[in-house]
Amino acid sequence: MEQVNLKMNENVRYAMETAFDEAKARLSTGQGGMDPFIVTAVDDGYEFNDIICDTPEEVRESVKMLLAQDMPEGYALCYDGFVETDDGELDAVIVEVAGRGSDYADCLALLYTLEDSVYTFEADYYYTGPVQQLYPAGTKPIISGLTAIDADQNDGADSDCDI
Repeated sequence: MEQVNLKMNENVRYAMETAFDEAKARLSTGQGGMDPFIVTAVDDGYEFNDIICDTPEEVRESVKMLLAQDMPEGYALCYDGFVETDDGELDAVIVEVAGRGSDYADCLALLYTLEDSVYTFEADYYYTGPVQQLYPAGTKPIISGLTAIDADQNDGADSDCDI
């Protein structure tokens, strides 16, 4: 695992940080675990959705359907898991984060220990590598309206059509 400086817009970064904060709060309440959930960056803010499924495959399919329906600017899928390290298998909060149109999602892990029902979280999360993003195939990145208008106008200037 390594620490890296991720390149993502502020809304997607906020969704990721919110997912980590929410996971720490959920685990620390002492309910004995945490169901997967997703934080999406939408037009009017952020949405939380719990993903209640029996298998990891069902979780991923449920998230894909949610993303296809809402097409948010970005998402942060969060779940309780573990990572393999040089020190063995360690417990971690895992967040997969991607912006719309990304080629892949960044997978991050926040290590923690549980002793006497008290969770102790590392200060920083670690980059564990890229994973397949969950947007529907062919999803395009968001571009501003002005950029789209400019692109349309420039396309017309290069055409062979006489007006």
